[in-house]
Amino acid sequence: MLFRSVWDDHEVANDAYMDGAENHQPTTEGDWYTRLRAAKQAYFEWMPVRKPDPNGDTMRIYRNFSFGNLIRLEMLDTRLQGRTIQLATSDPGYNDTSRTMMGIGQRSWLFNDLNNSTAKWNIIGQQVMMAPMTLFGSPLNADQWDGYPAERTRMYDNLVLNSAKNVVVLTGDIHSAWGNDLRLSGYSSSNRSASAGVEFVAPSVTSPNPLANLSSGTIQLFNAHARYVDLSYNGFMLIDVNKKRVQSDWYEVSTIKSLSFYTNYKAGWYVNSSEKFLRQAAGATSRAANKI
Repeated sequence: MLFRSVWDDHEVANDAYMDGAENHQPTTEGDWYTRLRAAKQAYFEWMPVRKPDPNGDTMRIYRNFSFGNLIRLEMLDTRLQGRTIQLATSDPGYNDTSRTMMGIGQRSWLFNDLNNSTAKWNIIGQQVMMAPMTLFGSPLNADQWDGYPAERTRMYDNLVLNSAKNVVVLTGDIHSAWGNDLRLSGYSSSNRSASAGVEFVAPSVTSPNPLANLSSGTIQLFNAHARYVDLSYNGFMLIDVNKKRVQSDWYEVSTIKSLSFYTNYKAGWYVNSSEKFLRQAAGATSRAANKI
């Protein structure tokens, strides 16, 4: 089993970006960059990760790993490296093409790596949901890729124009379980091949669900690309990769209030090589411990 760690916002402050955070108050909490340096130092001292560029960019955590010719794993920083401030969809600058999630340097690095990859599967680990999440046509959360439409367009365009094969995005942050097609223009419930790849989103281990006031059915009514949505449980997902397909199996934990618990298989979805859209699995391929 493989583990790779990556930071998000709460290693520093809620809804962080490269120059601040939604709940960082300089007048009472001091200088942002001092707080950021302290948070990064704590992260590198206590987490099982090496600095990708120990003598250069002290902010950098984006890096990649190869596993034979099967997997090229890209681990991104869509939070602190180059993210510009979040804006409401009504803000005049919302569609400004200079706004980024990754920053120019990281984006160039990622695109170059994807375009030259010879791996069977190109898997991208990153922080916030890439697929759209809308209600009545409006994004629900400007902190995820919905809040950076120009950056997402650049990402999708690169995947399509350079024929990046077998792209699978792994995501967290939203405290709920999702299996998404990364829809392109022309995508519909009857034309799922108009997709740049797929995305698997892990539920939270213990944190509450911020979308608890919505139902999965309501979300899927407005988001046909969201093939699997479950907002009801805490747990985790396991990813199983072979040459033919990548499958995600989602598991619920029975309780978050005790060291003794059991796991319950919830769902499995997979993408076949070269298909770029999700299919529902008949059952789990990866076993979780059913009692601890």
